[in-house]
Amino acid sequence: VVLTAAHCLDPRSIFGLAREDVDGFGLWVSQAPELPPEGLPRDAVRARAFTPHPDFDLGELEGVQGLVALHDVGLVFLADVVEVEPALVIAPEEAPLLREGAGTEIVGWGQRERPSLASAALVGKRACASSFVQALGASEMQVGRCGARKCWGDSGGPTFVSLVGPGGEVARLIGVSSHTIGDGYCARGGVDTRVDVERAWIDATMRAACLDGRRIHCGPAPGLATPDPLGEALALDGVADPEGLTCPAVEDAVVVVHDPSPTTPPAGCHAVGGEPSGLLLGLLGAVGAVRERRMRRRTSRDRCARPIMFS
Repeated sequence: VVLTAAHCLDPRSIFGLAREDVDGFGLWVSQAPELPPEGLPRDAVRARAFTPHPDFDLGELEGVQGLVALHDVGLVFLADVVEVEPALVIAPEEAPLLREGAGTEIVGWGQRERPSLASAALVGKRACASSFVQALGASEMQVGRCGARKCWGDSGGPTFVSLVGPGGEVARLIGVSSHTIGDGYCARGGVDTRVDVERAWIDATMRAACLDGRRIHCGPAPGLATPDPLGEALALDGVADPEGLTCPAVEDAVVVVHDPSPTTPPAGCHAVGGEPSGLLLGLLGAVGAVRERRMRRRTSRDRCARPIMFS
């Protein structure tokens, strides 16, 4: 089971077309950092089914000005078993540790080429980077601002936090990349859907998929895995440098600028040569055609070689 953003499962976002106008909408998942010019990567696995959150509305992503409740999360059920270590969503008893300034690890392939505008920053240079929680809302969180941050092509990508208990340090998945804020594109960082808030839906959907046939490999525990308790000494492993939280004004900062030229489209949830949808960050490395869609996943430093999977 692969976790992604709901808008990356919507053909209106990917192709700019109505759902009924897309013929043969399919998904594949690969760990390859680059997609071949023709065909699929050798490790590509077909999606048997995929399910966006039922309360997600693509139209509500346009012009988002803050942290809201969009439920921009979805699940992909693979047709074959993939041998990777599942990521663990932060547990309910661990979630209260999340706070503004918490150090994070963000992941995404992102845009791979420099925009044509001379003032634009080169993006997509790193697949993994250290960042921080800039703002924490009830359903979403703003991740990064200056320095390492998510941008075009990073939607659905994970944000991890490290927790420390008596047994040592562990990684927890806390967010899924969704959108930017306002018209500053990536200058103010990216916004993640908080997966602890969506935990009940993720768990229920995984279980239901075992019963209705969308998911073919369930095991004795079909729901979302619950991490082993870390004990009373549980703590966040690191908080971002407070001085680093003060960023220059947007007009003085290095801003990632979207070049609207149709010859150099940014990475995102759109067909090759198409236009991006509003301020969506876009599915990482998504490429393909109207009749067929390829999808790959992204990961974190020692998790940089595997998709975000639950089972």
